[in-house]
Amino acid sequence: MTFASEAPPSSRVQLSLLDRISSVPWPMLMLVVILSSVGVAMQYSAGGLNWQTYAGDHLIRTALFFSLALIAGLMDIRLWFRVSYIVFGVTLVMLLAVPFLGEEFNGAKRWIDLRVTRLQPSELIQVGFIMALARYLHTASWEEMGRPLDLIFPVLLAVLPIYLIMNQPDLGTSLKLMACLSVILFLAGLRWWLVLAGLGAFNGASLLRLRLSRPVSNGELFVALLVDVVTLSMQLYLSGGATNPFIFLYLLQVVLAAVDFPATAVALE
Repeated sequence: MTFASEAPPSSRVQLSLLDRISSVPWPMLMLVVILSSVGVAMQYSAGGLNWQTYAGDHLIRTALFFSLALIAGLMDIRLWFRVSYIVFGVTLVMLLAVPFLGEEFNGAKRWIDLRVTRLQPSELIQVGFIMALARYLHTASWEEMGRPLDLIFPVLLAVLPIYLIMNQPDLGTSLKLMACLSVILFLAGLRWWLVLAGLGAFNGASLLRLRLSRPVSNGELFVALLVDVVTLSMQLYLSGGATNPFIFLYLLQVVLAAVDFPATAVALE
């Protein structure tokens, strides 16, 4: 791993608080507020026009975390760079605690009750994972992204969270985390020959697995679904992204998951 040298203090640009406020993407934040407001309105309606049923708690959590996100955006990005692995470690510990401290609902354990509010570590780990992966890739050279051994660490960062989230069960978040890893590595310079070699090896292993007499397990189906989602994400990225008319193929993955997996794995997706 090649480490990038930091710029000397004299060459660093110090932004004032006003400059940081003006650099905030306010249109995007307003879009988040609008979408969150729609969610609050839907919960208010679902709760029989009663704030106490669902909408009140949701509104408090939305305001709290929106404020935290705004404060985080105004802080020096170098601070977040230094604490990236710490944030990932803390969110990973919270995820590890879910099987022991989490509340069970409809056969799934996802939430930790802090009395003041409830947290879903499977959502928080996504932020910590992206921060840790960004820090690692910040110091990686183009040549290193073409060496399979240098990809072991970022893959290991994702393996344990994906496994823990899948066992909650939370299929959708597991797929999101795997797709996130694949797209970020691809954008960072992952070589096409590695992608094609990986898909070829997976297809070969799948053919060999079909020759076995024992039934296919849910874990094996989940891995196959992960590979489909990751491959589709890469193809859509290279051909228009969300504007590609074939983006509806993501719905096919949801249908397959609903058909192939137990009800507890997809009921809350």
